[in-house]
Amino acid sequence: MKEWEWERGKRQVLPTAGAGDGGSPDPEEPREEEMVLRPSIVVNNRHMHEVTDDAIRAIIEANAPPTIFHRGGSPVRVCRDEEGRPSVETLNEHALRGVMDRVAVWLSIKVDKDGAVQERPEYPPVAIVRDVLGRPSTEWQLPALIGIATSPILHEDGTIHAVEGYDPATKMYYMPEPGFRLAPVPDRPTEEDIAAAKRLILEIFADFPFVDEASRWNVVGAFLTGVLRPIIEGPCPCWLVTKPQAGSGASLMQNAVYLAITGAMPPASVVPKTKEEWGKRIMSILRGGAPVHIWDNLEGNFKSDVLASLLTAREWSDRILGVSEDVTLPARTVWFGNGNNVQIGGDLARRVYVSRIDAEVSMPWLREDFQHPDLLGWVKQSRGALIAAALTLGRAWVQAGAPEPEKIPPLGMYEGWRHVVGGVLEHAGATEFMGNAMEVYLEGDTDLRQWEGFLQAVFDEFGAEPWMVSDLKLRLDREVREVTTFRILIHETLPDDLADAFVDPRRSFSRVCGRALARQEGRRFPSGLMIVRGKTVSRATQWVVIQTTDSSDDGGDAE
Repeated sequence: MKEWEWERGKRQVLPTAGAGDGGSPDPEEPREEEMVLRPSIVVNNRHMHEVTDDAIRAIIEANAPPTIFHRGGSPVRVCRDEEGRPSVETLNEHALRGVMDRVAVWLSIKVDKDGAVQERPEYPPVAIVRDVLGRPSTEWQLPALIGIATSPILHEDGTIHAVEGYDPATKMYYMPEPGFRLAPVPDRPTEEDIAAAKRLILEIFADFPFVDEASRWNVVGAFLTGVLRPIIEGPCPCWLVTKPQAGSGASLMQNAVYLAITGAMPPASVVPKTKEEWGKRIMSILRGGAPVHIWDNLEGNFKSDVLASLLTAREWSDRILGVSEDVTLPARTVWFGNGNNVQIGGDLARRVYVSRIDAEVSMPWLREDFQHPDLLGWVKQSRGALIAAALTLGRAWVQAGAPEPEKIPPLGMYEGWRHVVGGVLEHAGATEFMGNAMEVYLEGDTDLRQWEGFLQAVFDEFGAEPWMVSDLKLRLDREVREVTTFRILIHETLPDDLADAFVDPRRSFSRVCGRALARQEGRRFPSGLMIVRGKTVSRATQWVVIQTTDSSDDGGDAE
């Protein structure tokens, strides 16, 4: 449609929710200043692509300030669930048709036998709705949406986006809970401001029995991660709280941090059991744009290849249930987890930071004399001040030149997170943050500890001499038959996967062991041991456990 025809065809109408104008006035008392101009789109006697172009143009014009966005290859909008939690909603065919009806006046025009022109209101044709959805997403010209921020957004220049709505600088949509009021944030934070901010944030955790200072400051780091997530480049590790028994307060602690970040209580979440369930749950959480998610009451071995991959991903691609195409979404959710004596498995040991608590009593849920008996109520009431405290620490760090942390230990693949959260805390004087990282890695990785113990037992028996899986199997069988013969019982040190194969007659131990050794080949363990492949003899592979130089010597050549 020509420009003059487009402008001449606009009509004054009452704004309606979903049309990009943010609300609807009282229809019984319309005021002229409340009316908005909407283009007229004629649907009959025109080519489909012409009507589609008009529909897209109408959507773009009405989308100011933006309420409809482009995410994961689909048009989306931000809304709230029944509990008031913000979420991202993908516009399906029906939802988009409603949007299109609100951004334009849809008409068909007919000329009667007397030559008079008659207009008849129409619904947006389904064919046009489908054509809009079928067009390349770049043609929609909608702003990209990375995620939802439930706290005011600190920018890299120290300014703060505190007005509800879209923030073009971070591509986040700021949507706090109704009634939220941010306490004042100093323009130039002083040392006194920084100290006061730290005291207020630590007050959230005054009643929790942390086993060390690293555990306490890791909680503060988790809170800052949620607040400063919009300026953290790349992925963030998972914050894990573990304790020796139930009732110690891990769930309450993470609920308090979740509430402080989002202004809402977290939904109940059951940990998936299978790889397929992990994939479906993660895709559902990311698709909804959840700022934070808690895996509550973890049991036993916390291990998931899917979660391990997600925790190092900037984007996540998977198939949505019922859809045959893969969808790629930004991976911006901050992940928490808690449980009793959680054992970290697989690659997760390098992708979590841990807070440990221990009440040191038999029934910790009966404790009294808390500073905040109603902690969640206090957090909700104090949220404006708590967020201001986090932003104060962040602004102070930015105005100091955003220095890189020097004492915070490095964590591979999380350089952006360490730069922001570690930098903010170190600048504030909290150098205990991540102080237990090496301990978590060495003690928390059950796979590492199991394999290191197994290789040590094999090395003690075979030394640096080559051996084959068949030799190992013979030795294990003899150990079971002749328990008192051997000083070292290798079968008692078998990693879980090998131990299961050894006692299961339906599985081939030789095949399982050979594949497992191949996966561990060349891996240097903290003790300096390493498994390497030797010669092939009669189509069978020889293996050798060697003692390398000390791991602190930059991993030199094998002895």
